[in-house]
Amino acid sequence: MLANFSGVGERPARRRGAVPPPGSRRDDPRQLLLQLPLPYKAGAGRRRGRGCSRQASSSALNGAGPGGSAAQRSGSGAACRACHGQIRYSEALASTRILKHSPESSRGQCGENLAWASYDQTGKEVADRWYSEIKNYNFQQPGFTSGTGHFTAMVWKNTKKMGVGKASASDGSSFVVARYFPAGNVVNQGFFEENVLPPKK
Repeated sequence: MLANFSGVGERPARRRGAVPPPGSRRDDPRQLLLQLPLPYKAGAGRRRGRGCSRQASSSALNGAGPGGSAAQRSGSGAACRACHGQIRYSEALASTRILKHSPESSRGQCGENLAWASYDQTGKEVADRWYSEIKNYNFQQPGFTSGTGHFTAMVWKNTKKMGVGKASASDGSSFVVARYFPAGNVVNQGFFEENVLPPKK
């Protein structure tokens, strides 16, 4: 089994509204989000005691239809519209089988995490892999470092909305795109200290 988090390759070409290629599959983002452990879905304060209840998490997902996500259905305004492309982008990645971040101009003020696996990965597996980067993060010297960006984006305190898209390619590999608003990993002085807090014991 192979899994990857960072992409190398060319930008996938995709027409707006194009149908995914034969053999690819769009996965229901509600199911992907439901597979995430509750501390990850809680928004600000994940793994720090400020998590939301299962009822609150379910409420955010109730409005998400098969073509939607919690982020685009549970809120309104420019933030949700800016982040709604994660489903289409996961399909574009599956159709090209190239893992590469979308252009910042196409996702507004949203941050983005990507994951690829040679198999049908679950939401829990993706979240656990991203969160496992905590072992590389130095809370005594907060800041952005290689190998911690997925973790810090997940737990960024100021992030208010999250959307997830997942698509599977004809070879069984899967691509996950998570978008966060507002984006985390802001390198301004003091931002990591304020937004990436150590887990409570």
